[in-house]
Amino acid sequence: MVVVYPSTATKIFANTSKGHQQLIRQMRKLAPSRIGVEGTGGLQRALVAALEDHQLPIIVANPRQVRDLAKGTGQLTKTDPIDAAVLVHFAAVVYLPEPRPRTANERALQELLQRRRQLRDMHSAEECRRSRLTGRNLPSLERSLAFLTTELRMIEAEITALMHDDPLLSQKDTLLQSTPGELPMRLAAGHSPLSN
Repeated sequence: MVVVYPSTATKIFANTSKGHQQLIRQMRKLAPSRIGVEGTGGLQRALVAALEDHQLPIIVANPRQVRDLAKGTGQLTKTDPIDAAVLVHFAAVVYLPEPRPRTANERALQELLQRRRQLRDMHSAEECRRSRLTGRNLPSLERSLAFLTTELRMIEAEITALMHDDPLLSQKDTLLQSTPGELPMRLAAGHSPLSN
């Protein structure tokens, strides 16, 4: 559902490749300064990627912040048209960094970093279980830890290769690692300049 600020009229586009293309054509005609999309647990990713691929100024808003704005302005009712109107109001009045479309490699890196966080969380949970476990389940747990360790190494190798092969990502990594007074942000240490 799309609302163009300051209007509250809505228009619906399907969250499909065809719907994205229709929306992109509409947005190109309007030439907006920013397009607000609410982060919805991953459902927005294909749309965001399509808008970024067409160099449209996309921002992904935190749903909690959008809802807080709705409550703060007395909008307690929650429907799709109301939510869309609140989101466009949010994008218009809340200070957010100017949108810069991410490259395909930046999106790929973000997905790899997210997967690495998931694997680390699973590995940490298994480590905690191992510290309390004895007996018959220990071999199963050791196999699980070995698998997770291998997966982590593979993901980190992919991250390193992507960072190395992309001049923009490599430059950002080098710049952040050279900032005086900061701890090094080495990928091997589990930190990335783009992990936000």
